[in-house]
Amino acid sequence: MKYLGIDYGTKKIGIATSDDGGSIAFPYKVIPNNEKFFEILSSIITSEKISEIVIGYSVMGNNTRNDISDDIDAFAEIITQLTGLPIHMQDERFSSSAVSAFNWSKPVATPRRTQKDTTPQDDRAAAIMLQRFLDKKTF
Repeated sequence: MKYLGIDYGTKKIGIATSDDGGSIAFPYKVIPNNEKFFEILSSIITSEKISEIVIGYSVMGNNTRNDISDDIDAFAEIITQLTGLPIHMQDERFSSSAVSAFNWSKPVATPRRTQKDTTPQDDRAAAIMLQRFLDKKTF
């Protein structure tokens, strides 16, 4: 069973996929959140033979809803209607900070000069969120 992870953002949406066995998550792509998103998503679902979708659910540290929670609920409803696939919601707290803490092949900084990684991290955050979901399923 292959999973698709989605890290929703108002400007960019991170996408991750799992291996065919549904045990390891991989960053896949960052897609602009615009009118072409659902067309691109449908293509990914078909080409990757996705069975189920995991959407990152954003809440505050004290488990209360935040400013983007309603947007994610509406987004999940659209995904459900468009795909007909099972949808799972997964807490995505701290996935972006985990990306920053993890070295994703960033250039090594020298004492004289540092390089900042400006690559979008949304697909990596989606992979971390999806991996958390997959890890829970194995127990």
